[in-house]
Amino acid sequence: MILKELTFDLPFVPDESEIWKIAKAQNIGYSEAVKQYYSTNWVWKRRQFENDNACMCDMVMRLLPKKIITSDFWKINIACFDGNVYEKGSDRCGGVADIPFVIDHEHFTGLNDIQKKKWTIGTLTNAVSHADFLTTEQINAILDACERVRQQNYNNTFIGKRKHRKGGFAQLRIIYEVGFCEVYVDYLNNKYETESTELLAHIPPDRWVVSETVG
Repeated sequence: MILKELTFDLPFVPDESEIWKIAKAQNIGYSEAVKQYYSTNWVWKRRQFENDNACMCDMVMRLLPKKIITSDFWKINIACFDGNVYEKGSDRCGGVADIPFVIDHEHFTGLNDIQKKKWTIGTLTNAVSHADFLTTEQINAILDACERVRQQNYNNTFIGKRKHRKGGFAQLRIIYEVGFCEVYVDYLNNKYETESTELLAHIPPDRWVVSETVG
């Protein structure tokens, strides 16, 4: 397999006391109370956390010096557990390799965008360095990409598709930030000088939305 994605996740950790409160207040079973607790208290937090880290994960993948060939996984997921809640060691299932990592989620949410970028790269560096399912060469490749991100000041702006047009070219330029992604069309002359720019899309940083828009 080929490594195609890096992601961050907040695995669901149920709050038993809150779940039982829901079950008692609504006179429902435990399983139904868990579903309600998850949909009300966890879904948005999990999605927000993944989106906040998506732009840096995307940048690391683009800056890998070469493709990483794996034995049985196509995605590395940093499974982040808040505080002292911790799971067993790294695990691989269904093509996804999980690396558990303890974080302070409240601290993360209080960071500004550039601080979140630095946090993502720092956490990714620490987590990958201790991944027992990666070879030394694979670890070094990811660490090298992380260093390139730092050298580029965490600026995830890149050129996408470019097509010929009368008198020059048109190219996609993507600015991928923590809170949004913008896709522009730059119109260039034959000297590759920008003559005009058009905003094509302003979208949320969700990696699926970005992938579908950029193509």
